[in-house]
Amino acid sequence: MLWFRYRAGVVEESERLVHVADPEMPMGGSYLVSPCGRRFDRGDLDEADEPAKFPPVTGQDRAEPCLMCVMRAMLAAPARFDRPEQE
Repeated sequence: MLWFRYRAGVVEESERLVHVADPEMPMGGSYLVSPCGRRFDRGDLDEADEPAKFPPVTGQDRAEPCLMCVMRAMLAAPARFDRPEQE
C-alpha cells in the first residue's frame, strides 16, 4: 500500500495527515484517491511511513494518520491470525 501525506508548506501542518492510496479507486498519472474520499494531486505529496510502523523507517517525523484511511485499510487487509505453537 502506498502511504502518503501533503508535502511541507502545501497545507497547514494540522492537515498533513497520513493517507493511503486506495487500490479500488481510480488513480491517474497526476492524482490519487484515498479511502476517505479525498483526491490528491501527486505533485503536492510525499511518501510516508505506514502509521503502524514505529520508529518511522524513512527518518520522517511521526505523523498523525487519517483515521478513515487506516480503518478502511485494516478492513480491506486479509485477516491474519497468529496461533501459538501447540505442544
